[in-house]
Amino acid sequence: TLAALGITAALFHVLNHGVFKALLFLNAGSILAATGTQDLNRTGGLLKYMPLTGITALIAAFSIAGVPLFNGFASKWSLYAAAVQGTPDTWFLALCALLALFTSAVTLASFIKFFGAAFLGRTSAWVEAARARSPRLEVPGSLQWPQVGLAILCVGLGIAPGTAFLLLQHALDASRQ
Repeated sequence: TLAALGITAALFHVLNHGVFKALLFLNAGSILAATGTQDLNRTGGLLKYMPLTGITALIAAFSIAGVPLFNGFASKWSLYAAAVQGTPDTWFLALCALLALFTSAVTLASFIKFFGAAFLGRTSAWVEAARARSPRLEVPGSLQWPQVGLAILCVGLGIAPGTAFLLLQHALDASRQ
């Protein structure tokens, strides 16, 4: 039923939100550990020195914004579909879907700005000073593996969302008992 699609889509989005938001927090922590600052205006050019963190941050940014082939798109699209397919009595859900679509576009713009400020452009003097203290800015492997794992989930759940829906359906079926 349509209600089941809406509930499953919402649960899928909660799962995805936990995955890409955790990845973004790990990325932010890596930037802070490497540079000693939270000020993105001081962190330009990090992609050259932190390629793994940069790639996983881009994956997380695309995921949270709902870009196709990433997990955020799969769950947001499911939510839009459930909202648009509502009954005539719930016409306002289609308006909510339009508002959510607009919000996704704004989210994409803000996270591309984050990525550009931190990882692209000229290497800032602050980053050069951080490199003088430690030539290797990328965090240790024990902190990189969680980033890689979450990035794989972002891509995997985006390419094969049916797997998540199947697992969520099993969980919902089990909860009825």
